[in-house]
Formats: sequence, C-alpha cells, structure tokens
Amino acid sequence: MNPAVIDIRDLSFAYPDSGFRLSIQEFQMMKGERIFLHGPSGSGKSTFLNLICGLLQPSSGKLQVLDLDMKQASESARDQFRSDHLGCIFQQFNLIPYLSAEENILISSWNSPRRWSRDRFSSPQEEARFLAKRLDVSDILGQMSSKISVGQQQRIAAARSFMGAPELLIADEPTSALDVERQADFIKLLIELASDFEMALLFVSHNHELSSHFERKLDFQVVSGEIQS
Repeated sequence: MNPAVIDIRDLSFAYPDSGFRLSIQEFQMMKGERIFLHGPSGSGKSTFLNLICGLLQPSSGKLQVLDLDMKQASESARDQFRSDHLGCIFQQFNLIPYLSAEENILISSWNSPRRWSRDRFSSPQEEARFLAKRLDVSDILGQMSSKISVGQQQRIAAARSFMGAPELLIADEPTSALDVERQADFIKLLIELASDFEMALLFVSHNHELSSHFERKLDFQVVSGEIQS
C-alpha cells in the first residue's frame, strides 16, 4: 500500500471560549489519491484544512502530514513544510494585486526553491509558462493580477499551487465564483494535472453535485464534526 499523505488518529481541536469542537477519530489519505470533502458552511471544513496546513495545531491526538508531526512541530517548521510540500487554491485566490500574473505563479519558487528543483524543468520560469499554457492563461502572464478576470485569477492561482509538484494539493471552494459548466471543466483540469504531477488532491466544497468527478467522497458532519465515509 502507498504511504499515507495524511494520517489522523483521535484528533481533537477547540477554539478557546467558542463552544466549537472538531473531533476526528480516524482519517487517512494516500499518495496520489483524490478526495471530495463535502459539508455546509460552519461545519468545520476550513478548520480541518488549517490543521492539515499547519496554520492550527491539534489540542490532542495525531496529525501527520507526510513525515511531519503537526502536533509536535514548531510554527517555523510548519511554515517551511507548507511552502515545500503543499499546494493550496483558496476561494479568494489570494493573488498579490501589484504583481503580474506570472510573478504570482512564481511566488511558490521564491518561498521554496525546493518547489521547482525536481528534474522536470530547467527553471521556475519554464515551469510557470508550461503551467500557464496548460491552464490557458499564457496570453495574460504580463498583466497585473488585479486587471484580469475572476476565471483567469482562478487559473493563475491553480498554476501557482502546482509549481514544483508538491505532494498534496488542497482546493478550498475554488469554483464558487464560476458557473456550472466552468466548474466542471476546471475540476476535470485539476484532476488531470494532479494525476500528471502525481499529487494527492483534497477538494473541499459545500456543493455536493461536484462530487461526481471524484472516486472517494466524504461528508463532514455539522453536529459531531466527524468525517464520515
């Protein structure tokens, strides 16, 4: 069996004085696997992703991402690990408006030289242009990210997340600003690229209709905060 990309056992997390508690008894995601995680707003999906990314730490239990124990790792270790090993596409895309589209793609290599030195390309620029071509945004690379359309911003954010083929790609509601047809096309492209780059893909959405594109589907329960297969 392939090694686990994410391994969770008896995890719990609570925000101080909030009454919210996330509890996950067991969850594993394997290398190259693609999972659709569904749950309504307020169910704890974003908290779960922040734990996986190392932005939060568990109150108790085991949370291991690749070979890093997120419960024991320091904040600086988690930050560097996130730069080196995780790709993220967020609902708001988080592009830097005063940088060009190409520069926004290249940010990944600025934060982590490891993200492109994997024998695929001779330079970060070569990889950025390859990804831009695959995502059909080659013609806007020189434009400021604040001047391009929402759909183009989404594809630039996706290209940034694929730079260097990180082991795990997390997509948090990345299609919410698109119409139904473009949502389906974008998900198919994400899955195709994740397969080509041998990346695990954890796709999170409140829209259950998008789950048809994924072999493994999980529902995030609102009341218990547990993941149910």
